[in-house]
Amino acid sequence: MLPVVKNTRKAKDPEVKCDEARPACKRCVTTGRVCDGYGIWGGGGRAYHDRYVVEPTGALYTHVVSRPRAAPPVLVLHPQEQECFEWFKYRTSIRVPTSYAAGFWNTLIFQSSVQEPAVLNAVLALGSYHMNGGGTAQSHQIEKTKAGWTAEEKFTLQHYVEAMRHLSPHFARKGKASTRVALIACFLFVSFELFRGHFEATRLHLDNGFKILEESRSLFPTVAGGICVRACMDSIDDWIVEAILRIQLQSGILRYTHTYPYRNLLSTRLALPNSAFRSVHEAWQHLSPLLSEAMALTQQARLYVPSRGSSGTPFPPARMLDAQARIEPASTNGSRISALSTKCLQEATFAEEQRDRRLPFAIHAMATIMANTCLSRGDESAFDSCTADFALLLHQLTSLRRRDPALSPFTAPAMDMSRAIVDMGWIPPLYFTAMKCRVRRVRVQAIRLLESTAHREGLCDSQVAARIARKVMELEEQQQVEEFGVGAAEEDFPLCSPPTPEELALPTPPGGHRLCSVEILLPGEPLESILLGCRWAWSSERREAMWEYSMATQRWTDVTLV
Repeated sequence: MLPVVKNTRKAKDPEVKCDEARPACKRCVTTGRVCDGYGIWGGGGRAYHDRYVVEPTGALYTHVVSRPRAAPPVLVLHPQEQECFEWFKYRTSIRVPTSYAAGFWNTLIFQSSVQEPAVLNAVLALGSYHMNGGGTAQSHQIEKTKAGWTAEEKFTLQHYVEAMRHLSPHFARKGKASTRVALIACFLFVSFELFRGHFEATRLHLDNGFKILEESRSLFPTVAGGICVRACMDSIDDWIVEAILRIQLQSGILRYTHTYPYRNLLSTRLALPNSAFRSVHEAWQHLSPLLSEAMALTQQARLYVPSRGSSGTPFPPARMLDAQARIEPASTNGSRISALSTKCLQEATFAEEQRDRRLPFAIHAMATIMANTCLSRGDESAFDSCTADFALLLHQLTSLRRRDPALSPFTAPAMDMSRAIVDMGWIPPLYFTAMKCRVRRVRVQAIRLLESTAHREGLCDSQVAARIARKVMELEEQQQVEEFGVGAAEEDFPLCSPPTPEELALPTPPGGHRLCSVEILLPGEPLESILLGCRWAWSSERREAMWEYSMATQRWTDVTLV
């Protein structure tokens, strides 16, 4: 009798060594295999999804279940729903996880969908949309049935509406478990609208989620009045808060160019490590509050109105100076990030890992600029002293691109959802540089890098960001181009080449030619046009203007009301 040999392989094929990534080996997943060795709780990649369960109380606990009991799902699915759920597990959730909290997608959503109809229906809507070709160029022009919608679209929208309906009891109860369910569902709604290209609906869901989080902040761990996201990623609260606030940061950066009330919910009083950050996630724990507080201070300064009897008090007031003093030391954190990145890059084996571990460099440079200029009150000349930081930011991103031109997500697969992530990548810092740095060589390079990609990072679409930034540059430099002949010839340089000292010293647009406010609207479902509201820094014959970009004709039109 032949002996029975126990299969102990970590990957399906013997020549493929498992990298122990979660929820399944990346080497297996990226080559079309199914990992046999590692899952969320240590099992194989094919079967791990059958092992999730939520505690039978119906409430989401603070920590995920480390070794769930073998219990059947509470909510029963029909065959079509089961197909969409499986698609979400094996396709959608693999394509869209974030670099900061993969457990949110790979564990928490599946656990909560077992017993929470609101989460389950949101998952089915997203999975159905993806499974039926949602996000392709053709999907935006699907021929409707006589009833107006295809059967697949009806199925998707039905579950989308059902998810919202099931949230009503949670809004009424307002307990911690209900708040968690509402925030998880809200994030899924945000993701759903993002992938459909409905940016205004996305902002509405995001604002609602942020409002829920703000009203229930007492339910979450706090430090000095601000919510604290801990570096240990085993807490449901950490996953939920970080998922909502990370995409809120993206929204804040896109709205950074005009005045609106932005609030920071994150604690800015976290203890720094003695030397290097121990992980990319720990670095983000310090970068996120810095970015959020800098944007909040920027808006507070713009909206500042002296109280009665204090009209003679100089600006900025003491409270704003104190707040800025708390975040300015972040400029010294570069050595910690450098030490982290040097160590992590040596350990990184995949292009995605290298991308995630290089980005903190650029995000830190952007945060430093924001911290140093947050009290400028719309004085755009304040950014002229940050040219070195802008150049450093661009150097980090071109270095990332130069090392691997095919680095995900810089390629553009056919499906929109395939080229979309719910995370912050290089689009926000490139967009910020293109909008705020007036050194033309640096600005043009940032715009060209945006134009060279075709992907989305949460609310940020690379092509939309590039069109907005190029139009703003043209409006600010119009008179300068006429007087000095600065033009397209200066864009003829290698995409990843660094600027020379002579290029950094070229004249910048005068203060009166710069836009101090740029408000952006993205109407249409999916996106049909870009509305650009502009206001120049100083009084002129024409201080305000409105421009519209048609996605169909790919042209800008002046729609200013006379």
